[in-house]
Amino acid sequence: MKRMEYYGHRRNRYKGIKTILIWAILIGGIAAILILFGVFRKSSVSEITEQPLSETEMQALIPKGKELALAGDCFGCHSRANGEMGAGGVPITTPFGTVYSTNITPDKTFGIGNYTRADFHRALKDGIGKEKGNLYPAMPFVFTHITTESDLDALYAYMMSIPTMEIPNAQNTGIFAWPV
Repeated sequence: MKRMEYYGHRRNRYKGIKTILIWAILIGGIAAILILFGVFRKSSVSEITEQPLSETEMQALIPKGKELALAGDCFGCHSRANGEMGAGGVPITTPFGTVYSTNITPDKTFGIGNYTRADFHRALKDGIGKEKGNLYPAMPFVFTHITTESDLDALYAYMMSIPTMEIPNAQNTGIFAWPV
């Protein structure tokens, strides 16, 4: 009889551990989903970027922006071999499917022509595209988020000065519909 009581007590102890484990997994899962959807994310873009640059400022920043775009190799990912500069379409193979780089020319339909100064800063500093949500894993904003505001302004001025390419973005493939 004492032996049965011992096993009954032991079973109750494991039931408590099992309940704690289930709650921990549940809370961890909810936290992971909230983090995934960016509930706790705060923008690192300053409010001053909400003001547009003047045409004179844009023209003055273009040479510096060109140097930065070449140094950062923006067109390495956003231009196909022997293709149009900045028109995207470069396949990036991942274990989850293929992600294609996007058009970063100032085209208003397929490119970044509708991006404001703040939208551009948000894409490069926070990895959030206008109307697209998270740009990661394709956009390496983990490297560009440390770029200064003045350098981002120069890049913005240069990108808005390159020729417009009316080339649609390729559709990403794979398990998930990547929002980039």
